[in-house]
Amino acid sequence: MIKIENSKLNDIANFLDRAELSGRVSRHRTKLLGSIGEVMVELAKDEKKIIADNGATIDEKGNVVGFPNNEAQLTVQKELADVKVEKSIFSERVEGQFSGLYHALDNYDKALAGTEANAYDNLLEALEEGGYSEQND
Repeated sequence: MIKIENSKLNDIANFLDRAELSGRVSRHRTKLLGSIGEVMVELAKDEKKIIADNGATIDEKGNVVGFPNNEAQLTVQKELADVKVEKSIFSERVEGQFSGLYHALDNYDKALAGTEANAYDNLLEALEEGGYSEQND
């Protein structure tokens, strides 16, 4: 099991999508990407519900165009900020998925910078905190 802060999910998904991985590790990545995608869909639904529950006016494109009062706007901002710092929990879909992914990424030799480097670091940190950096011989 690994935990990833919601605000970091999109960048991690983008990194995983572009990472050059092959074979079994690529399958492991695809499974984690699927799980992240499912969580991101749920988070989007949660955000819309928070906005709607606080009486916001939403235009035909789905954009927030107004709040009934400043208190409602502040409540939405606080609740959305809380959701972003929460951590989502991901479980392996196949045995060895996370340790295999960790070891492949730990030995990843492609140059990374900026957002990709941060996403790489955040993902490895989540895998390490989940205990997947230890060799399972």
